[in-house]
Amino acid sequence: MTTHARRSDGSAPTMLELVESLPRQLRESAKLVEGVALPRPTAGRGVIVCGMGGSAAAATLVQGCTLESGPRVDVVRAYSIPAALDADSTLVFSSYSGNTEETLSAYDHAKSARPSAPRVVISSGGALVERARLVGIDAEGHAPGVLQVHRRGGRAQT
Repeated sequence: MTTHARRSDGSAPTMLELVESLPRQLRESAKLVEGVALPRPTAGRGVIVCGMGGSAAAATLVQGCTLESGPRVDVVRAYSIPAALDADSTLVFSSYSGNTEETLSAYDHAKSARPSAPRVVISSGGALVERARLVGIDAEGHAPGVLQVHRRGGRAQT
């Protein structure tokens, strides 16, 4: 991914340049997850994405695109997953650093509140990946700055 690339003069890209590069970023992102087996939401099953800042921004975009069709997407920017949200949803925990306090708390909360929910972890490392490894979510080592996608379906082990 080149989303954090500097210009040839060393300066950071402007917000307009970043927005204009969104189609390229989406194509690059799609290539990064080719072949990754992710749980597919079924009828009546949605997706709950837990994250903060930029880690939740993409989910908010997807949420807006799936309002009329597709699975329900809820975005949680909090320390826990609200009980009112669909209990059968696939849970996605997204934190670039893997150390975002709210995302870690929501992950820990889900272990007891929704132990059988399929879980996906998207991170470049940190405590989130370590916690995922503890319950058997596959966590392959990647270079710093490369997002890792990890999943576990079915009943979570604690």
